[in-house]
Amino acid sequence: MSKEDRDVLDKCYQRYLNTEYHPEALHLFARNAQVDIHNDEKINKICTNIRTFYEVDNNNKEIKSNENKSTRKMNKVLKLAKNARVMIIKNICINDGLANGVTGRIVDFIENSNSQVSHIKIKCDSSKVGRLHRISCPFCHEQDTICVTRESDTMDQQDIDCRSKKGIKQFPLRLSWAMTIHKAQGITVDQLVISTKDFFGSGMGYTALSRVRTLEGLFLIDLHFDKFYSNENIDRVLSQMKEMKRKKSIFQKSSSYLNIRYHNIEGLKCNFNAFKNHHLTQNADLICLTETWLNNKNQNNNLEMNGYHLINKPRSSSFSKSHLLHCQKRGGIPIYYRDNISIQEINSCEHVNLEHITFELLKEKIIVITCYRSPQQSKTEFLTNLTKHLKQIGLEKHMFLIGDFNENSLSDKSKPIEKKLNNLGFINIYKNLPTTNSLTSLDCIYCNFTLNQDHHKEIGPTYYSFHDTLMFSINKECQTNDSNKEIVYNHQQNMELDSTLPTLLPIANIPKTTYKRKNNSKDNTSKNKNDFSQFIDNTYVTIDNYIKQMSKYGTYADHIVITATAVIINKNIIIPELDKKRILVPGSDIIDEQLHVCYDPDILHYDSVLCINSNSAYLSYQDLLITS
Repeated sequence: MSKEDRDVLDKCYQRYLNTEYHPEALHLFARNAQVDIHNDEKINKICTNIRTFYEVDNNNKEIKSNENKSTRKMNKVLKLAKNARVMIIKNICINDGLANGVTGRIVDFIENSNSQVSHIKIKCDSSKVGRLHRISCPFCHEQDTICVTRESDTMDQQDIDCRSKKGIKQFPLRLSWAMTIHKAQGITVDQLVISTKDFFGSGMGYTALSRVRTLEGLFLIDLHFDKFYSNENIDRVLSQMKEMKRKKSIFQKSSSYLNIRYHNIEGLKCNFNAFKNHHLTQNADLICLTETWLNNKNQNNNLEMNGYHLINKPRSSSFSKSHLLHCQKRGGIPIYYRDNISIQEINSCEHVNLEHITFELLKEKIIVITCYRSPQQSKTEFLTNLTKHLKQIGLEKHMFLIGDFNENSLSDKSKPIEKKLNNLGFINIYKNLPTTNSLTSLDCIYCNFTLNQDHHKEIGPTYYSFHDTLMFSINKECQTNDSNKEIVYNHQQNMELDSTLPTLLPIANIPKTTYKRKNNSKDNTSKNKNDFSQFIDNTYVTIDNYIKQMSKYGTYADHIVITATAVIINKNIIIPELDKKRILVPGSDIIDEQLHVCYDPDILHYDSVLCINSNSAYLSYQDLLITS
């Protein structure tokens, strides 16, 4: 422990000696005996009319203390009173918050016709606890309380089996001015008093200290620095772990740059908090979204962001009432632009049945069109309406055409939208770059003027949408007047990639027969085990152990190939699985360096991860050996 840490803990000890804490501040101890002593002191000091509750049997007859060693464990006596701090020690109704560890204060005892306490009424620290209970309970209806009855309260299974046969019951409560550190896991308080002298086991000190919100609210009864230590194995593993770094954002902070973010958000209302708090959102000057799934403009109030203006256009306002898409759900386009950006919205002279928001950046003299084509709208109609709109604006003007046209630029099939826009002088800056979880390229930013060298582009993953987000930063002061009609755009230029990375080699075809592929994987791994051994981690120790294990569980026979691929291409491979957390195969120290591959849950895992052309998503064995 460093001297600085010792000084901090010493200050907490001095504050305790000066009695700077509230008399009823929570106390934490390592052992139950210390907890019981403190709670007994508190109830005797604070409360009056203290009641004693013995366990009862099936006939509600009290079971008095018994000195028989075999039964002493079962004889649990409770000392309770009004205003006493208590904690529930059993899961009564988890859905209603009545769970093990909930704390509160006793407000009343309810007696039955035999003058016996049948219910104990408690006001919990959290008002959310017991909402369902208060609907049906006659004692707590329209009050902010809950009540508990006698139950078989033990958490030990052998004990509960024995007790249930005898029908032994007790109120599932215990005093809670103090509790054990183990019991306090998960709670957070403003003031906390801790005894450190009986700490045992690694990590107990951290568990105790982290229960308080601020350092000023921490008080130490005693000070034993030797009780604070961590598990040696954890220290060893942590020392071996590489620090994950974040790649520098391509968004430029200089005012001479325009930072644009585009995203098909697939539901603005449901994803608004995630979108608003995304680090890319905070750095963008202009944010263009599609598929908000909003029905009308009146939903703007809860979607505003500080420092930005919002223009929102639902799908229904883009199509005439007679059009098929007018009443169809989903769709919708909004834009957010910073307060210091001047724009002028451009409306079509007539209804063109085109889902878009068009505006001019007045200072930059650039037209920006955010557009979306629904799969239900034919490409012919979309192109006709879009071309008409572009010509009305004037093709001689500098334009960005941003959106999702539901045409995969990576497909081998015909791409009429891309072809038409190319003929009009537009180039897709993100052509042939995957922009979705299934590695298709649906999202695009087209421009009809030559971009200078001082621009930056990137594609970033988002966890709340099928689509990735597009980021583009351009120097506003260095644009040329050239059109795109006679140039060929280099789509790899200015991507923020490490130039030292090896070029991705051709990928291998997957044999059609699954059984054959499984055997091929095992045979090739065995044949080339010297080359693959460098990718074996501590889980298997040796390549022979790995092959033995993978032969038993053939569905992961290619795991070593995925690992090797990740290392060689220096990217973290992300494999999304249906209804499960994504698999991350580490290959880069930079967390943003990711390769997302698609996963088909209907195919066994070793055949399930495919590229967009249905080939293997991994390098072939031969290519791995060449580049290793």
